[in-house]
Amino acid sequence: MTTYSILFLAAVIPPIYLAYLIYQLDKIEKEPVRMLMKLFIIGALISIPVIFAETWGENFLYSNIFTSAMSERDITLYYFLENFLVVALVEEGFKFLALFFTTWNSKEFNYRFDAVVYAVVISLGFACLENVLYVSSYGLSNAMFRAITAIPGHCIFGIYMGTFYDDAKEASLRDKHGKCIFYLFVSLLVPVVLHGFYDFCVSVEDEYMLIIFLVYIVLLDVIAIRNIKAIAREDELIRKKSYKSVSSSSFSSLADLNKNDDD
Repeated sequence: MTTYSILFLAAVIPPIYLAYLIYQLDKIEKEPVRMLMKLFIIGALISIPVIFAETWGENFLYSNIFTSAMSERDITLYYFLENFLVVALVEEGFKFLALFFTTWNSKEFNYRFDAVVYAVVISLGFACLENVLYVSSYGLSNAMFRAITAIPGHCIFGIYMGTFYDDAKEASLRDKHGKCIFYLFVSLLVPVVLHGFYDFCVSVEDEYMLIIFLVYIVLLDVIAIRNIKAIAREDELIRKKSYKSVSSSSFSSLADLNKNDDD
């Protein structure tokens, strides 16, 4: 086996294995393997526009904010903006759009845990190609580090995205359009915040931030494992009532958030 083959396997096995574990948790009605493969590939393909969007965003920040005379506080602010508003927002934003436009109206999306499976598979598809690029550039040691940090991180971001995405679907099926848009917004916001803080901790070269990062990773893993097991255990059909689909134009209707919803 060639060195390249070893690096490739080291890059793709962790995300595929995590996707398989999430798939196994879906006990009541497993999603079609063909559909999951499609979502995984879509997740990998969105890495391409993400690279261009992040490059543009980072160049914009660098040319408009960064200067050679920046103080340490200014550099920290720069890292904050870069990691939250460029890296995290772009990556989670593309994942969210891929999730919404490929699964929202799918007839297979009928159980609460389905949303988590979809979001995680797309996230891990993205993480898989990203991992291949990193490992091919930085080697096997990078693959081992990312296997216990970045890959589970993308999985966890997907878990939280899927959890609130499910709430949005149920709200839509019950004609609660204000709640639907709110939960769609939260299903993007929470992963962006979690992802942004993850990258921010790594970017700031400080021993205290390293400690915070390690604690953060452990807490994320423990809480996510507990939550996803609970969601899988309590899985049920999404409650239906007078279905109305959310169109893409709904994202611009922020006024709907002020509507009163009757339970």
